[in-house]
Amino acid sequence: MKKYGVIIDDQYGLTSKYPEEQREANVHFYEEGKKRQAHQVSQNILDVLGL
Repeated sequence: MKKYGVIIDDQYGLTSKYPEEQREANVHFYEEGKKRQAHQVSQNILDVLGL
């Protein structure tokens, strides 16, 4: 995807470091995990926008 300039937001790389923030046998996260993901998403968007 780099070849085409597509930005990748690696949520797996982020969340795999904090397994305690994920609900057992589920893809959903506790509040702390959701906040961590939201922070990364928003930071990536701001970076792309140059803000």
